[in-house]
Amino acid sequence: METMTMTTTMMDAGTRVLKEMLLPELTKISDRLNQVAATQERIAVRLDQMDRRFDLMDKRFDLVDKRFEQIDQRFEQIGTDQIGMFLAHSLRCEQHETPGAVAPGNLITS
Repeated sequence: METMTMTTTMMDAGTRVLKEMLLPELTKISDRLNQVAATQERIAVRLDQMDRRFDLMDKRFDLVDKRFEQIDQRFEQIGTDQIGMFLAHSLRCEQHETPGAVAPGNLITS
């Protein structure tokens, strides 16, 4: 019987140690893990927002790139038109035998 009482007393002491010493520490660790999990969730949400913003920026850059291509093509067309006008003017001058009519300042522009 004495062994049983001693065992019970030791178990009670062990339970008390767990409750008084380990439980508060485990509670602190649990609280900290919950804080870390919440921080990770906020980071994940922020990364998702940033990813969506980068996708939008990428689409905008594609639109800007297409617009620059259109502008470049238009400038090429204008340049071709200018060369064509210059050649037509030169041809007219040659047909009318007007020497020197095609001087650098005589380029016809529209």
